[in-house]
Amino acid sequence: MNDDGTVVCETDDDTATAYTAGPGLTLSGTQFAVSFAGTGTADTAARSDHTQAWSSLTGVPAGFADGTDDTGTSYTAGTGITISDTTISANQTTVEGWARGVCYDTTAELRGVLDPVYAAATHSHAWSTITSMPVGFSDGVDNDTTYSAGTGLALTGTTFSVATGGVTSAMIADGTVGSADINTGQVQVRVAGSCAAGNAIRAVNVDGTVACEATTAGARPVLAYSETGATTYLTTTCANYSGGQVSITVPAAGSIVVEANARMILNHVSGTEDELVLGIGTTTTDCGTPYDSVRWDIPSGWPTASSIYQTFTVRRRFAVSAGTYTYYLNGYMASGYAASTDLFWYANMTATFIPN
Repeated sequence: MNDDGTVVCETDDDTATAYTAGPGLTLSGTQFAVSFAGTGTADTAARSDHTQAWSSLTGVPAGFADGTDDTGTSYTAGTGITISDTTISANQTTVEGWARGVCYDTTAELRGVLDPVYAAATHSHAWSTITSMPVGFSDGVDNDTTYSAGTGLALTGTTFSVATGGVTSAMIADGTVGSADINTGQVQVRVAGSCAAGNAIRAVNVDGTVACEATTAGARPVLAYSETGATTYLTTTCANYSGGQVSITVPAAGSIVVEANARMILNHVSGTEDELVLGIGTTTTDCGTPYDSVRWDIPSGWPTASSIYQTFTVRRRFAVSAGTYTYYLNGYMASGYAASTDLFWYANMTATFIPN
């Protein structure tokens, strides 16, 4: 017989041995079987659907024998707590009451608490009610440091400024005023420029630079002279008297005054006006300007005449720099022209240089 109720069989060769069923077994003929019962003692085996009555249990622990589990931790509801069965929750009525005890529902309620402690926005304290006032203020007099305007300063209200004319030369440290600090329209800054050899300072600019020009130091007047006796007939256009020219070389800037003395032969026909123009120019077709040319005329009412001799002096000034120059004695008939009748006969020219 195994522990699980199964049996091991073998050939019964002992026909003389007799068997009986013990507790929990049944014997039917020669077959043993487990004895099952719905209830009973341990002498029988329980079925798979067997139930055991609480009252039939033995060895039940203390506290369970009465069938009630009341030996664990138990709870009671304190202030503000509600316990319902196994649920613990806050008591809303109690909590709201607490909140209302520390909060204010209206402005008037809050002000009723604050006003006795805090001052209103419009409140002002009397000076005499202030405590712990710093030393120097308790007498109500502001006797802090005061100021007055010293030399060179002006004080208006609480504003200091430099007085008109307040800064004198004695207040300015020597060597501290530079070109950036002066009015170049009133004060000439230090001359910083120079001129090349053969030149001199002509002018000093406000910023100290210089304007240069060629120097005439040592330059003296120069005289040039020429003369001619050629015969040259006049036409209606400005032309040069053959040989009537003078050249001059000058060492520096200055002026050249050219003077010509010309002897002319003119012819006149009554009823015709004759007008002669003489001038000194820089070319052979330059008869000068109205300021320096010579104009001489024979009225038409004069009687006819031939070989009228006249001598004229012509003068003109030219501004020059160092160099060589040539000037020409020129002339023409502005009216009364007749071919091969009016002419240059003699002339001399003088060029005089005057340095600046």
